[in-house]
Amino acid sequence: MNIGNIISEKRKKLGLSQEKLGALLGVSNQAVSKWENGTTAPDIYLLPQIAATLKITLNELFGIEDQKKVSQKTTADTYPEAAFDDLHLSFYQASRCRFSPGGKTDDEQLKYQREYLKKGDMLGCISNTHGAVVIRDEFAFIDTSFKDGDIGRFCTAECGSILKTLSDPSVRKIVCYLYTEGFKRNKASHTKFYLSEIMESCGLPEYTVVGAICALSSADIVTSDDEDDEEKPVSCQVSFSKMLYVAEIFRLASMIFDGDSWLVVRDSSMIKDYSFESCADQK
Repeated sequence: MNIGNIISEKRKKLGLSQEKLGALLGVSNQAVSKWENGTTAPDIYLLPQIAATLKITLNELFGIEDQKKVSQKTTADTYPEAAFDDLHLSFYQASRCRFSPGGKTDDEQLKYQREYLKKGDMLGCISNTHGAVVIRDEFAFIDTSFKDGDIGRFCTAECGSILKTLSDPSVRKIVCYLYTEGFKRNKASHTKFYLSEIMESCGLPEYTVVGAICALSSADIVTSDDEDDEEKPVSCQVSFSKMLYVAEIFRLASMIFDGDSWLVVRDSSMIKDYSFESCADQK
């Protein structure tokens, strides 16, 4: 992207006309127009002022990636929060979504948006051709396959079997124990649990626990261990990578039940009723 394209993109994002930007820089709107269509380039002495007016760095004005940000390292324990912050910032920079009143500066707007996220609101965008993004406090997802009419995946027998298994209250109680207790013990990829401890901790009879473990094993959520030739499992191995997906199923179900509000920017190809200009329009 050349400097003219960047000026045009950032100007529009700030809601400035070519005439307004020219007035702020002390040049004509024709000059700004020539920069943006590539006919001429800004005077070198104007570049710092242009960057400051557009609220970007000189590197961004020239399309140069911030190497410090690219090379920054983080740990597994701090990465989820860092990734969430980056996604929220990216959504703020790329969308028209602004709260009112939210403050005039980017920092004020981001802080204001984060406070609303903590109250249960969500940010996001849904395209009918390219996917969807959802952002709420401590949770976000990106689904690049979501699109209008894409429901085939919901109709499989496997999907129905897993949802039926997880709908059992006893199964959910056991899953909750396996998930929370497993993380207390360690962060190994697999952790072993014995039926006796599950029975005692969950306050459930043996036949209920055995049935739940067999159902979870059939859904490929846990791996049950048999004792010699008996069919009854005595323990199970829990995969936390799979258990994480189960936890998110529950989280999403809770969000649906609670009727969380959406502050969503729809793709411009969607019908007008669903194309919001700003978050403020939806309050």
